[in-house]
Amino acid sequence: TVFFGVFPSIPPTLMQYQQGIETLICHTRLAVGSATAGLKTLNRLEQVLARSELTDSKQFEGLTMDTDGNIICGTMSNGFVVWGGSISPSPSNRCGVAGVMRRHVIETLRANDRHVDVATMPESKLQNIDEAFVSNSQFGVMQVERCNNLDLGVGPVTKATMAILAANGIRECLV
Repeated sequence: TVFFGVFPSIPPTLMQYQQGIETLICHTRLAVGSATAGLKTLNRLEQVLARSELTDSKQFEGLTMDTDGNIICGTMSNGFVVWGGSISPSPSNRCGVAGVMRRHVIETLRANDRHVDVATMPESKLQNIDEAFVSNSQFGVMQVERCNNLDLGVGPVTKATMAILAANGIRECLV
């Protein structure tokens, strides 16, 4: 049996989030050292449990941490932070998912002479970041405007990243 569907390239419900989203750091932690670390599988119970922590309708995504207190990824996305002009995705070799869009963002930015450095992001350093965004193959890239009580606003590096991705075929990043 084969099922298929035809949908608009950007669902109307996602359009409202293109100018920035609100996120929450979840209490549910991702286990370190899993045999499925980095792989996209149907066995993502930790992310499902973390997603259930989002109780405010304004919160678009929940950010998960590993057992060491490092921010790893979203419940349905990969996270990137910007500090000092450098774009840093979290590593996915110990837990989380090495998403297709994550890889595309990293490769496209590097091909466009942008500095991308995979680095751990302890929750304690969240106050020091300049910007943050999340990526997913369904919505491209979305700016994190607010995380818990931290207001990040809309940043120029994320906007430039979205423009680069839009110019390289990711229509969801057109703003």
